[in-house]
Amino acid sequence: MVWALAAILLLGVGVPIGAWWLTRLRPAPSPDRLGIGYDQIDKWLLNQHRLSPLDRERVRRAVFRGGQLDDPTLARAAHDLATKLASGKLGRVWLARVVGGAHMMMGAAFIGWGVTTVITSHHVDKYIVLIPEGAWFVTFGALLAIWAPRRIQQQAATRLCGPDVDQAPS
Repeated sequence: MVWALAAILLLGVGVPIGAWWLTRLRPAPSPDRLGIGYDQIDKWLLNQHRLSPLDRERVRRAVFRGGQLDDPTLARAAHDLATKLASGKLGRVWLARVVGGAHMMMGAAFIGWGVTTVITSHHVDKYIVLIPEGAWFVTFGALLAIWAPRRIQQQAATRLCGPDVDQAPS
């Protein structure tokens, strides 16, 4: 019993302190007005167009939610981002497919678990809910894996069909 409590104490206290200590060993990032990129789109906008965090968010919002950008630099960045997204070359489309596939696998596991448990036990009332829940996860995963990438690419294509970037005032 004492060993179990010592192991719990070591894991509960020692691991977080060790992780904190290891993070303190890393050098701090250099202060920069451009900040760091948080996801693939953010990093791409930072590397390709050298935009500040606020400008990256404005470009992202213009591409995903629609709208015009008055600044020609931001309009060019939005056009480039929409081109990359429409062609499927950025990871956002890929991520939706992975998450959708994970939902479908989890739903299939729930259905299998529910069917197996209902067939082999006498507790039908407890486990029967796993089957419709699994069907919901499979349906939601399929919609996410198929519909979300198409929606992202359609939004990007809609942004590309908007006013031409080259005619923006300089």
